[in-house]
Amino acid sequence: MKKLLLVLLLTNLAFAHALKVFTKQDGEFVNLSAYFSASSPCKECEVKVSKNGVVFESTKTDENGDARLKIMQKEFEILVIGGLGHEKIINFKALGASSNTTNQSKQTKTFNNEQNQSQKVMHIKFSEDKNYYFKLVSSVLAIFIAFGLLYFLKRKK
Repeated sequence: MKKLLLVLLLTNLAFAHALKVFTKQDGEFVNLSAYFSASSPCKECEVKVSKNGVVFESTKTDENGDARLKIMQKEFEILVIGGLGHEKIINFKALGASSNTTNQSKQTKTFNNEQNQSQKVMHIKFSEDKNYYFKLVSSVLAIFIAFGLLYFLKRKK
């Protein structure tokens, strides 16, 4: 019975440390909120905006886990990196993009193309990041070791 309770506790803790990200369009901007369990904000978390693996904007969340991004394209991906294997990817589609936004997007693409010719383009391979899987496995292993030690210490008493 105690082992079953321990397994249920460990399963519950896995969800407790999940990274939750919500986005809402506000005109030509996207308001983003990122937090962990119990509404603990994701402070200074890295936010990358990309399309087809090419990052065209990056920022960090503030103390409240909020960030504001300018909409430059109709569809793009938002990656929030919370550290220690906590990552969340959101596919965002802008609603009712105006012609003004489209013109700004074309101007931005032109600017980005000129900028990319003088710099290397940073590509993200979300599904093929070997370091991500290592972090994930090592984090889960560390949790099992910590709770295993606590279990054996309690058992000896």
